[in-house]
Amino acid sequence: MSQMVEYLWLIMDGVWAACTSLNVVPMIVVASLIGLFQAKAAHFMVKALMCLGLAILIDALWPLTFGGDMVVPAITQLEVQLQMVMLYGLGYLILKGMVRVRRAIALTPSQNAAKPESTKTD
Repeated sequence: MSQMVEYLWLIMDGVWAACTSLNVVPMIVVASLIGLFQAKAAHFMVKALMCLGLAILIDALWPLTFGGDMVVPAITQLEVQLQMVMLYGLGYLILKGMVRVRRAIALTPSQNAAKPESTKTD
């Protein structure tokens, strides 16, 4: 029983570490851009996976801009696995939200719309 409690404490520590060191900025930017400019509103899971890959790539290559070394995430660690799951879910939600934003933008009347003919007087 004590090993099970210790295992659950380790899981909880991994979840806490994943939440505190999560970098959501690249995922928000990439998913927002892809969600805003996507061709059609479909295949959100695949697009979220592409967003996750791009966000991890940006996060890994960012230190190179300041002369540092590339930071490759260790896939075998629980913290990294939980972060990827959280980022994947966040990307999926952002993509779905951006579809709603695009639909709302499409419903707004354009400023160049023609005025109705009934308002003209001769």
